[in-house]
Amino acid sequence: MLSKLLLAAIAVMIATLIIDGLVAILFAQNRPDAAAIAISVASLFFLIASVALIAVGAKWKPGRSRSDDPYVADEAKSRALVDEARGLLKGRGFAKDPQLSLTRLARRLGVPERDLSQAVNRTLGMNVSQFVNSIRLEEAADRLKVSDEPVSSILEEVGFLTRSNFYREFQNKFGEAPGTFRKKAQSELSRSARSSS
Repeated sequence: MLSKLLLAAIAVMIATLIIDGLVAILFAQNRPDAAAIAISVASLFFLIASVALIAVGAKWKPGRSRSDDPYVADEAKSRALVDEARGLLKGRGFAKDPQLSLTRLARRLGVPERDLSQAVNRTLGMNVSQFVNSIRLEEAADRLKVSDEPVSSILEEVGFLTRSNFYREFQNKFGEAPGTFRKKAQSELSRSARSSS
């Protein structure tokens, strides 16, 4: 956008030089009436061009464009941003915060919300909320496999606010309720422990 405004300004300068040259030639030929008409037409042209430039300039808002942004530039950088977000969510326990939002996560990563959202969507095919919930669900599944903690404690500790949301999301991701998942997982662990002894 800035380059288009710059080109328009250069075009206006060139037009000014041409009009000045035309007026000088008309005065040199002793044709002041024609020079006055040329000045009037040029003034009208510059007035219209100035209004158009001001209107376009008023709509333009400086900021990072998609091509300027390091995380949106290509697929590898989108994956890198998603990996960085995953590290923050898992490694630092950020996913456990039930009030976590796209805004807070993007701010923590130091990127615009739009860029984080696009990177997650492009890389994983899901939105940021689904991404955060999948990390919470992985943590819950890991804890269900190895502990006898009540499901209600686990769901709160991994960041879910409501039991119904947790159960629905867990069922969608793992194809079974948390209690059933726990029984199967612990049964498999017992079998593999017995077979390796």
